[in-house]
Amino acid sequence: MFRSLTILILTLLTAAGARALDAIPGPPAPEVAPTADGILSQVVARLPGEPLQISGELRADPRDNKPGRRCQVQLSLAYGDEPAQARYTIMDAFGEDLEQLTIIRPATGPCTWHYAKGYPLAVAPLPDARLPVQGTDLSWSDMSLSFLWWRGARITGAEKALDRDCFVIEVPAPAGELTPYASARLWIDRRYLFLLRAEGCDAAGTPVRRVAVKSLKKINDEWMVNDLEVTSLPSNLRTSLKINVVDKPGTESSAR
Repeated sequence: MFRSLTILILTLLTAAGARALDAIPGPPAPEVAPTADGILSQVVARLPGEPLQISGELRADPRDNKPGRRCQVQLSLAYGDEPAQARYTIMDAFGEDLEQLTIIRPATGPCTWHYAKGYPLAVAPLPDARLPVQGTDLSWSDMSLSFLWWRGARITGAEKALDRDCFVIEVPAPAGELTPYASARLWIDRRYLFLLRAEGCDAAGTPVRRVAVKSLKKINDEWMVNDLEVTSLPSNLRTSLKINVVDKPGTESSAR
C-alpha cells in the first residue's frame, strides 16, 4: 500500500496531508543516513515495481482574457522495468492526442526523452522545457519529477510541511538538464520519506513554481492523490490536476 501511494506522490509532484498519512497503517521507512543524496536515493527506491495507468484532468486558471484551459492527461508508469519507463500524454477535452513525452531511465547511465505531438501523434523535436504545457502552469520537467534523480544535493534545514517534520533539501540542476529550474527545494517527510512539498527555483534561488496536494482518496484499500495544485510565482496562476482513474494492468480500473 505504501508503494502505490508513493508512486502517485512522486509522479505527480505531490504533498500528502498530515491527517491522511497518519491514517495509513504500517511501518515507517527504514532509517537512512542523513545525507541529502542518500535521502533522495531512498525516495526513488520506494517507487513500486508494478505498472500503473493513471487518468485525470488538468484545469488552468483563466489568463489573458481567455477561459481557463482544460486537458485530459494519461500517465503510464513502469518503474519496475529495466529500463524504467514513464509516458505522459496530454489530450484535448474530447480525448484527441496533443502531446506526449516518454522518458526511459536505465539503472545506469543517462535517461532519454522522446517527444511526439499532433493528432495522430508524430515524432517531433523536444520542446523548450522552460515553457508550460498547453497553456497550463505545468512543464514537462514538473511532470517527470526529474529532480529526484539529481545529485549533489545538500540538507539546508529541518522544517515542518503540513505539520510533519521534514528534511529540507536543495539540489542543483545538472548541466544540460531539460528543466526550467536552476535548482529545486524539497521537503521530505523524515519518517516515511515522502515528498511533501516541492519548489522549482531560478538562478537566484527564488521559487518560480510550487506544488501541493489538496486532497487524497482511497481506492481499492490504497490512498491515492485526488487533487493536485501547481502555482506559478509570482503571478499565482494555478493549474489543478484531478485524478479520475487509477488502474493496475490485469485488474479492474477504479474511478471516483
